[in-house]
Amino acid sequence: MALSREKKKEYDKKIRNLPWRKEQLKKARAKYNQKHPWQEYYKKYKERIALYTEKYRERIKVGVYSYYGKGGKPVCVICGEERLDCLSLDHINDGGAQERKRTGRVGFSLYSFLRSNGYPTGYQTLCMNCQFIKERARRKRKLLRLTDEKSSNTQTYLS
Repeated sequence: MALSREKKKEYDKKIRNLPWRKEQLKKARAKYNQKHPWQEYYKKYKERIALYTEKYRERIKVGVYSYYGKGGKPVCVICGEERLDCLSLDHINDGGAQERKRTGRVGFSLYSFLRSNGYPTGYQTLCMNCQFIKERARRKRKLLRLTDEKSSNTQTYLS
């Protein structure tokens, strides 16, 4: 006989509150919270690990920007901007927002995904200025399209 969800919760609560079970849980928590050798290592070398991680992430980012940049270099494909702090990855067909919602990948997780999947097509390296200009042009096109649809709907009502 299967227990209902409420009865199972009630049963689990009773079991958890039994003295022998409380002692079992206490021992399990103590064992889990014991210090492990890696924790001591991390505390000792925290700054070194952080520096290594930062350099590794930078290397992956430069590799992705270089692949999608101009001439195998991390530069903007439109204006040639070279400063890494100014560069970003752009979706050629304007699907970035949908992809972020669908996959949740941004920043380093996106860069490592692209690298591990053989640098799929559909991306380019742009500086933030060119990215902004491209976005403004996209919004203008969308506005014009909406305006055209609205005027064509008005004409059908009039005829």
